[in-house]
Amino acid sequence: MMIVENKTHEAGRQSMIKEMKFRNTSSKQVLRSSGELINASQSARAGNWEWDIAPDALKWDNVMESINGISSECFAGGLEAWEKCMHPDDISRIRNEIYLALTGKKHFDTVIRIVWPDNSFHFIKAVATMLKNEEGNPEYMFGSVWDITEEKFQEQEIIKSEKFYRSLIENSRDIKCLSDLKGIITYISPSVKEILGFEPDELTGRNRLDLIFSEDHKMINEKIQLLLSSPRETVKVEMRCIDINNKIVWCEGYISNLLDVSGIHAVVLNFCDITVRKEFEAKIENQNTELLKINTELDNFVYSASHEMRAPLCSILGLIDLVSYEEKDMDKIEFFNMMKQSVENLDNLIRDIVDYSRNNRQEVKIEEVDFKDQITESILNLKYLPEVQNIRIDTEIKKETNFYTDKKRIAIIINNLLSNAVKYQQAKIANPFIRISANITAQNAFLTVSDNGSGIPENHLDKVFNMFYRASSAKRGAGLGLYIVKEIVEKLSGEVFIFSEEGDGTTVYVSIPNRVNQFN
Repeated sequence: MMIVENKTHEAGRQSMIKEMKFRNTSSKQVLRSSGELINASQSARAGNWEWDIAPDALKWDNVMESINGISSECFAGGLEAWEKCMHPDDISRIRNEIYLALTGKKHFDTVIRIVWPDNSFHFIKAVATMLKNEEGNPEYMFGSVWDITEEKFQEQEIIKSEKFYRSLIENSRDIKCLSDLKGIITYISPSVKEILGFEPDELTGRNRLDLIFSEDHKMINEKIQLLLSSPRETVKVEMRCIDINNKIVWCEGYISNLLDVSGIHAVVLNFCDITVRKEFEAKIENQNTELLKINTELDNFVYSASHEMRAPLCSILGLIDLVSYEEKDMDKIEFFNMMKQSVENLDNLIRDIVDYSRNNRQEVKIEEVDFKDQITESILNLKYLPEVQNIRIDTEIKKETNFYTDKKRIAIIINNLLSNAVKYQQAKIANPFIRISANITAQNAFLTVSDNGSGIPENHLDKVFNMFYRASSAKRGAGLGLYIVKEIVEKLSGEVFIFSEEGDGTTVYVSIPNRVNQFN
């Protein structure tokens, strides 16, 4: 139970009391008149009571009955009767507060827990003032009470909620740091001990920049300055903090401007330790740098080795042609042709290895591709092959718009597909042909190469794109052609499909996206 004295009305009441005493008005009249003053200051839901101290006569109104949960018939009167309505744990405290009020040491202003007959708890605010007799002894107390149960329950819920969220913060592994407009830390969570080694009390009252590596001060200040003009906005940061041993700890988190949020009024930093991740990222970056170096060296080696190997092969081919031209013995000429074919196979293998190496290690270079020129050039490159002389090669180009992708890779695709179509022609078939078509749209290029060659057995079709796989040992080659085609097509984000029937030819379909939007 709490008893509070309204000072403004008390002044008026004292003046009235003096006047009434001057007129020899009875003490009870003074009490009632003064009670009316304080009652008038309370809301309509307030209950009023007066206590005649000597005979312990306590009187209250109907609102008091309602607030205390009992009827006038059940109320025996007297302070002890009222105490029976109170929570047992409050009685001793209320008696002490009444004593302090009667001795003039403290105004009666308290909160009392009331227990209704149904055992429900209710909180009431109680205030009272005291009237002394002419001898200066306390004679009457009069006051008011009103129900504050709803407010108390709301207050308890807020306290419970605050405890819950504080528990979340204090048990979180992230650091929560609140600082005022000047950058002074007003709160920092206990997790700072685990991450930076500081006790929270060591940092409270210091500037938030004391936590941060000096080279990151400017970046943090700039972000906070931008936030100050945007209430309740949040930005992500990655920064270096300094621990208790002056070592750098990489942290990542968010800064929020909550200066205008009731109960917070702070710039809030919420961040966690990412040192292990940063060390791992640095390790990966170093490894990538090393791999790039190795790849560059490997590219240089492949280029140099292929050049060094192909140069003598070309010399050998030239010598074989020269000797064959002058040789009259047909058996020897056959041997020379076999030698020439073996050298050409080795040369083609070197070319394939170079193409594979470059496709894996070189970035896609986007430029305009003219399929007509590319196909024409590939056909001319095959003219030196004896088998081509009897093959009819048909081309068809449909172009809606310009096409953009990697020109060198397209050339390799066309060369390999045409080379395979020539290589696997049937020896004695009438009217051998190869048809190559390209349909260019704004979205894709659709390339089709078909022939009426020997075809591929069905049980080999799912393996023809494997490295070094050859469907027929009767034909020359290392088994890299279609594998390289597939690798390049995937590098260009395209698709490749093959359809074939043994003895009835093969058709390869290639779809490659038009990268016109990525062309600079």
